[in-house]
Amino acid sequence: MLALLGDSHTRSYKVSSYVAVRIFLAQGQKNNFKSTLNFTLTTIRYLSAAKKLKKGGLRLGFIIGEPDVRWVTYGNWFIAKGENVLVSEPRLHFDRQALDRLAGRFKLFMVITGFLKHSPSVVIGCGTPNPEMVPAGQYFNDKLSQVCEDVGCLFFDPQKFSVSDNGAVKKKFIGYSVFDSAQKDHTHLSTEISHYFGHFLSEHYCVGTGLPVDWREKSDFSNSFIEVHNFETYKPVDSGISRFFKKLNRAFRALLRIVTKS
Repeated sequence: MLALLGDSHTRSYKVSSYVAVRIFLAQGQKNNFKSTLNFTLTTIRYLSAAKKLKKGGLRLGFIIGEPDVRWVTYGNWFIAKGENVLVSEPRLHFDRQALDRLAGRFKLFMVITGFLKHSPSVVIGCGTPNPEMVPAGQYFNDKLSQVCEDVGCLFFDPQKFSVSDNGAVKKKFIGYSVFDSAQKDHTHLSTEISHYFGHFLSEHYCVGTGLPVDWREKSDFSNSFIEVHNFETYKPVDSGISRFFKKLNRAFRALLRIVTKS
């Protein structure tokens, strides 16, 4: 079975019988390849968790892409329209070169994790219920898919299942916010995508639903991860190196704000 690592999009796969545990590495604003700094921190977070989980006999899955595409599409992490974007008609233009650069960082991520023997067995690309982001998501997923093909990794493209032929997002893939059950989620796909992921794995990859009995003990899971109740997932316990990089990140951003104002 898989340990699925990534951001809040991991919760879209919480009902998958192929996913033993979901690991929330960081929120999408941090868990991305938008910049060299974010790429570095994302890679370190992944490797730190992956090393422990592989000791438990789990295969690794990694989900990436929606936050990157959102940033390139809007130049912002937040979408002002909120859930109203779900009924939007326009397909926004996007910077292909910017997405190409992000795909280049993803390729470096795969090279580094492969060299250290902790590369994911399967990568899940951008999945979004937001119709304005669909074209950029499709472009980026094609790039990620090519990288995965080059390095021999399986790639799952959620949009091949969630988007209809006319470019509209199918209604069953639009869910509701974990914070407000009456509000439609304009960022994450519904858990319906889990079933398509399972079918995909059964057809393309020999990942079973069996789970090593002692995987928690071997991975030192109880000491290495803590539960995140809102997301029905787990996150790594802060290590010394993690705290160091958090301080470094805050210092860098503070310096950047000072330079920008001057």
